Amino acid sequence: MVWAVILFVEFLLTEAIWVKLNKPEGQVSTPVPILAKARGDLRDYQTATLPNGIQVVNVFDNTSRYSAFSVAVTAGSYDNPSEFPGLAHFCEHMVFLGNQKYPGVNSFDNFVASHGGFNNAYTASELTDYFMQVASSASEEGLDRLAHLVQKPLFTEKYVNREVHAIDSEHMKNIETTQWYVNAVMMSLAAPASPVSQFHTGNLQTLLTDPQRHGRNPVDALKIFFNYSYCPARFKVATYGPEPLVCSSTGHSKILVGSQKAQSNAITAHSVINLLLHGLLPA
Repeated sequence: MVWAVILFVEFLLTEAIWVKLNKPEGQVSTPVPILAKARGDLRDYQTATLPNGIQVVNVFDNTSRYSAFSVAVTAGSYDNPSEFPGLAHFCEHMVFLGNQKYPGVNSFDNFVASHGGFNNAYTASELTDYFMQVASSASEEGLDRLAHLVQKPLFTEKYVNREVHAIDSEHMKNIETTQWYVNAVMMSLAAPASPVSQFHTGNLQTLLTDPQRHGRNPVDALKIFFNYSYCPARFKVATYGPEPLVCSSTGHSKILVGSQKAQSNAITAHSVINLLLHGLLPA
């Protein structure tokens, strides 16, 4: 039930069914209640925009013993640079392996497991989503850890080989399914210059072997991709739990506003990343 609500909220956020909120610069917009909901739905919903541009939906369910959070970034496999097919997926893997506040490589997973929860992530064509559920007693630290997960990851080089091989294993599993082949054939019919026609998930060859052959460092590419794709204006956050909405919006804004300052990209992240990799823009 928790994740049915979270997925619905993500639909509201990512499909642009968003209440446009006017707010003074540097302030949290006044939370707006979402009143259109199913009959018998006793949960309360509200939306707000944080000072750094992050859009948030809070869901209040006083019957829940758990809190859940989802951070969606509107950057996905269509933003892969041509030299690094699968880089968005690779980034999704690497952000879990420590950040400036919580540097332990297993710190996030251990925290979630110790509070009766679970977490996962996925990379889609135009979206990367990170989500978690923990006991409500651990909600504040849980959100703080998830926020830092996508703020300042370490991208430690010694874990590159391990994660690339994990992605390669996923690819080998994918190619055994008929549906994967059907999708690959359909996407191959797109224009060659379109990101739709490219290889999206990555493997050992695209993320490590070929780049190293051409003198390109995967970690450098990751940092470029992250810095130009993971900006607050592209974050959509959903929270769910038994915390009252007023407390929820106040507490969450204190945690989430600590992320990078908002930045606006005039051209697509895909274009910027390709220019940077070719040395045509300063990093």
